[in-house]
Amino acid sequence: MQKVNPIRDRAKIKEIQDILLKRSLRDWLLFTTGINSGLHLNDLLQLKVKM
Repeated sequence: MQKVNPIRDRAKIKEIQDILLKRSLRDWLLFTTGINSGLHLNDLLQLKVKM
């Protein structure tokens, strides 16, 4: 199994967020929620929105 290290550089995180925001609001939201909550991608994809 491959080990993955967290992104620690705030400038790199901001750069990724800017790229994602230009491409897809959904991807930006998943990335931003993930880095702020510490959830895994599988956990994030199971979230549901109720209106």
